[in-house]
Amino acid sequence: VLSLSSPEKIINIHDDTDPKKAVILKTINVSAAGVMLRMATDQREMIVGTSEEGDVTWYNLDFAKQVSDTSQCKVKHSQAISCCKYFRDAPLIVTADAEGSAMFWSVPPLRMNDFFNKILLNLSGSEDDNVGTVGITSIGISWPDENKLFVGSERGGLACIDISSVVESAKRRCASAAAAAPQRELP
Repeated sequence: VLSLSSPEKIINIHDDTDPKKAVILKTINVSAAGVMLRMATDQREMIVGTSEEGDVTWYNLDFAKQVSDTSQCKVKHSQAISCCKYFRDAPLIVTADAEGSAMFWSVPPLRMNDFFNKILLNLSGSEDDNVGTVGITSIGISWPDENKLFVGSERGGLACIDISSVVESAKRRCASAAAAAPQRELP
């Protein structure tokens, strides 16, 4: 079990298998990441955390350490990140912010935690630019194909976006990298 304590700026990794006694296995210090708003896990070894400054930070659960962040990325969020989610099959995560931007980040076996793609959404329901930006407050990914992104807005709107080209591009890059990797011969 994972828990985020924003005031203490730590992520606790618990073993709650014994109903009488929970045990904290590891603690990850997230104070360098600013104020953490959301986190998601790949259900294996990584946690991604997002901040109100628009930063994305990755942590390794085995080492209980930060392994990467978006501070050096040329493309990143400029507003608070309201949600994040790992894909199950595609080597991606998606983050969304208060400006209506959805950004996709690569994860292994692709280049680790690197900007992959960005979609700017008009969730106002109007073609008029004077209406203002509508922030994304929730996201979901279709399953099992992962080719649709569902987003909810701060005004109660819901949208379904076809992201099949983004997902297929990530899967193609993953397959190309696997094909280019040297094959080891067994003795």
